[in-house]
Amino acid sequence: MSGSKMVRKQIYVTPEQDRLLALRAGQLGVTQSEVIRRALENVADTFTVEARKEVLREVAGIWRDRKDLPDFAKLRREGDERIDG
Repeated sequence: MSGSKMVRKQIYVTPEQDRLLALRAGQLGVTQSEVIRRALENVADTFTVEARKEVLREVAGIWRDRKDLPDFAKLRREGDERIDG
């Protein structure tokens, strides 16, 4: 983040969060602000395109072995036939 322009924010934390924030900052040898910035970066990373793709890869095929679902290929063909007329 060095060299980046910073925007000042004021936040409220619980006493327990304050204690944990101070503890973590001490463990890492950084400021509490840096701990918060890193936490925000970690949260932001979970919303990246690649992270979303990873979730999709993980859930791909979860309904593959289900027997109670309709034949989607048949439904699609029927829909295409109605559209093509």
